[in-house]
Amino acid sequence: MPDLTHTFVLKRGVALLNTETRLSPAQLALFAIRHTQSAAMIDNLSDVLALRTGMDAARIAALTWLAGQAVGSDPVDLFDKTRPFSHLSYHAERVGVSRDAVLGRARHILELGIPPCVPHSFSGLDFLDSMSQVHSIGSHFFLPLDRKASSRHLLGMYYTPWPVARYIAELTLGPPLDALKRQYAGDTEEFRRLVKSVSVLDPACGPGVFLFASLCAIAHRLEAGLQDSLIPSVAENLYGVDIDTSALEIADFGLSLLAGTVAERPSRSIRRSLKTGDALVSMSGSCRTGDHISISDPEKPRPFDWLAAFPEVLAGSDRGFDFVVMNPPFDRIRPNLLEYMRERLSYGERSIRLDAFEAARQRMRERAAYFRQCTDYEFSATSTIDSHRLFVERALSFLRDGGRLGAVVPSTILGDRSARLLRSHLIESNRLETVDIFPEGARLFPRVTQSVAILTVTKGGSTETASVSPPLMALPAVTDIQRIPVSIAEVRSVLGHDLPICPLSHQDLRVLRVMQSFPALDALPWLTVRRGELDLTLDRTLITTDRTLCPLVRGARIRRFTLDVDYMSEFVSLERLATVRRKSSRTHHVLSTRLACQQVSNRAQRWRLKFAPVPPRHVLANSCNYVYVDAALPGLEYFMLGLLNSTLLNWRFSLTSTNNHVSNHELKTMRVFDAMTAGRDTDGWIRLVIRAAERASSGRFDSLAELDAAVFRLHGLDATDARYILHSVGADEYETEQVIVNTRS
Repeated sequence: MPDLTHTFVLKRGVALLNTETRLSPAQLALFAIRHTQSAAMIDNLSDVLALRTGMDAARIAALTWLAGQAVGSDPVDLFDKTRPFSHLSYHAERVGVSRDAVLGRARHILELGIPPCVPHSFSGLDFLDSMSQVHSIGSHFFLPLDRKASSRHLLGMYYTPWPVARYIAELTLGPPLDALKRQYAGDTEEFRRLVKSVSVLDPACGPGVFLFASLCAIAHRLEAGLQDSLIPSVAENLYGVDIDTSALEIADFGLSLLAGTVAERPSRSIRRSLKTGDALVSMSGSCRTGDHISISDPEKPRPFDWLAAFPEVLAGSDRGFDFVVMNPPFDRIRPNLLEYMRERLSYGERSIRLDAFEAARQRMRERAAYFRQCTDYEFSATSTIDSHRLFVERALSFLRDGGRLGAVVPSTILGDRSARLLRSHLIESNRLETVDIFPEGARLFPRVTQSVAILTVTKGGSTETASVSPPLMALPAVTDIQRIPVSIAEVRSVLGHDLPICPLSHQDLRVLRVMQSFPALDALPWLTVRRGELDLTLDRTLITTDRTLCPLVRGARIRRFTLDVDYMSEFVSLERLATVRRKSSRTHHVLSTRLACQQVSNRAQRWRLKFAPVPPRHVLANSCNYVYVDAALPGLEYFMLGLLNSTLLNWRFSLTSTNNHVSNHELKTMRVFDAMTAGRDTDGWIRLVIRAAERASSGRFDSLAELDAAVFRLHGLDATDARYILHSVGADEYETEQVIVNTRS
């Protein structure tokens, strides 16, 4: 007999069946995993082995039940005869869970029974979407029955929504397949022969959603769709690699389900095109040309030998996949205690041991060293190593010449200086075809607020023009996007050799060309840009509550034009700081007025640059950047304060900023009017900026329209340019007209 909690879930299941007119894949996934986790009777959350055993049993039971519903089989019979899901999850393997114990518990859960609640309208893709979510939730979360959690709340980094995968697969595979179909419009057999040989790879495939989407994209070009006799052969050429074998089981079952070959599927085996391993790590390099063993325990990262795994694709002169589609991990390979704790807690652990963190930190350092030493990552293993950049470079290396990559990645790849080598490689040694930009508010992934970009790249050649979308708040139809053609030569001429990629209209380019005639901020001999002098981590012992010392200014205390001094409660001994930083010029700057800004500045804000004057003997934390003015021209500090807070410079900064950070490099490369070398004809505008900034720094903001107008005029921009920029940053009509009137004064 089931226990009371199990009875509760049975009743809940019946309630869902009676009240829901259309159960979504997400609702079905949450119902299944809640039900099986309660039936697993996990009662000791502090015992990691017991918790993981129950979670994995519940995951396998839920997957088997869904598979039975999809193919019309009794789940217990399916479990006994073919056992489509029998591998432990990656996390269960890591903590040493017994596979026999998990499978025994899973069968017991299935014997208890799960109430039928699947609508007749559910398609194979609906089932596979539910199964992907079951695996993602069941591998990472234990759901107490009284917790009101939704699948959107639980997923995020662990799950790629079906619409995203379908969009990327169609965007990547669609144009070449359509061109091929047109080319062989009169020779159907040759077209079918070529389609049959198309190879697709997802190097971080998880439960296989990109492979399913690719199969559907190919089927869409065949007369009979997924029912076409060619589909089983096409499915055999869809390749996936993942570190988690249990995820590959779902990919294997899903391809069989869509291809109509479930009955022919060998018992308890995974097709040859799906392999377990770490796609980024090959002990002898991707082409067996080097010796990269720099990891103390090479088996830990599950190294992957690509040539041995897929010789039919990667061996020979014309080697390489036709397409790579992926949503790579977005991890930063850097030891971080907070991230480690978050990860371990998600695995079910209730206590974190610092010695375990030290061991994990050592493994991560070894991993970072491997990527820096390995010749496979010439463009992506730079000072900061992000896994998504490694995957992009890896994917390109496995494409044939003329092959095509489609990926969703953090939008930082478009503009961050740390990604400039890879970005140059994408542009100068390949053809960057399309860039679709989704800001934080788009929420392409559940619970993930990060801005992302969807790229398509053709291997080989070079990029003359890339098609870049304006910011998109939702996935459009593939054919509905009005992208802007962006000339790479123009980008290089107005934005420099870092080649940041953003949608540039003709008006944007006109303004940027005008601004290019002015010097960069770090080229001004009388001005210095630095980071705050006190490191909040390394120098934390210098911070005190003694109010007789120098106030500490954190970035959060900085407003536009003003400093929030009322709530300052932290202080620093300048003498002790000077001792610690005795070789730094920054300690001398503390004795003078500086202009400081926040380092963290959300991209959704209108005012990304918010500078305020900081009085002498105020210490700046390293969560601030500052500008130090070393010149005798009266009012020059206030002139720079007005300039740095202006609409024009905020527009220019936001145009190419791809993260929530204000870096010194971004500040230094901004082009600005030099008041020290200006002619007399600009004196009036300069005085206006100084006066307006002085008023604003004392809390009087009635002259900001005049300030903006003066900055536009000093940079050679007219009323038309000003109106365009003000509309671009979201200024209302009243503000816009006030500025326009003053530009004409």
